[in-house]
Amino acid sequence: PYIQGVSAASGLAIGTAVPVAAQTRLESVPDRVATDPAAETMAFTTAIAAAREELQAAGERLSGTLPDAVRALFDVQVLLLGSDSLVAETLAGIGGGNWAPGAWRATIIRHARVFEQMDDPYLRERAADVREIGQHVLMHLESSVRAARGTPQHCILVGETLGLAEIAAVPAHCLVGMVSLHGSPLSHMAVLARALGIPAVVSLVHPQNLLDGRELVVDGDEGRVYYDPSPRLLKHLQQRLDRARKRSAQLSALCNLPAQTLDGVHLPLYANIGLPADSIPARMTGAEGVGLYRTEYRFLLDEDLPTEEEQ
Repeated sequence: PYIQGVSAASGLAIGTAVPVAAQTRLESVPDRVATDPAAETMAFTTAIAAAREELQAAGERLSGTLPDAVRALFDVQVLLLGSDSLVAETLAGIGGGNWAPGAWRATIIRHARVFEQMDDPYLRERAADVREIGQHVLMHLESSVRAARGTPQHCILVGETLGLAEIAAVPAHCLVGMVSLHGSPLSHMAVLARALGIPAVVSLVHPQNLLDGRELVVDGDEGRVYYDPSPRLLKHLQQRLDRARKRSAQLSALCNLPAQTLDGVHLPLYANIGLPADSIPARMTGAEGVGLYRTEYRFLLDEDLPTEEEQ
């Protein structure tokens, strides 16, 4: 059986489903009278500092494998966590008598709804960024522990949404695939998956807990997630994966050879790209330039319209 979703990053991966650490959903946090506002303020500022430090460390850890434009996604979230409006409004809520999680929830939802009501699709997508950092700080407020101990050798990370911190918390040598029940091919998770060359599928209508610990196959080419594959299907998919790896190894051996016919005619080989991250595999596979540049991704992901020179 399989679940149909939307492809976010191409490729095929076989592994074990590992759900992100279960935690309270931000929207379900209740209001509660703060019996010690000073302690709530300390807890909140400590959580903000811990979340910023974690994201900064994750960005630095991946800096050698990601282009600057993709690594900057971590910087954006760090900046959001330092936003005067988010912090000040939450502190005001605590000062008004609400406990830290409730004040933080109210602030995040208020800001997210502002983005959700905007006409521009890029700006609407930023609501997910605000909610993502809101959930991340809540995790620290609840003193949740996200540890990579016990991570299977072939880990497929599964979550309702997958934030940058959740992805970076998994050892790079273990992460082979990603599944996000919500999100889009333009999300930060999708951009990071393509930059890392990890198959990913998003927008699956399926309860996350039903995938916990199961053997999964992430088919980023077809946008499908197979769960508990039969031995026959698993053999077929493993053969497909082996063929792809073998073919990739054969082509890698040819990367540095000149692209020319036996009689010496040079044939330039160009790559198709849509994001800055696509330039990494293009260079690694010996592309001499860009043949097709899908500029719509830059227009959807950038805060400002890219100029002709930037493109």
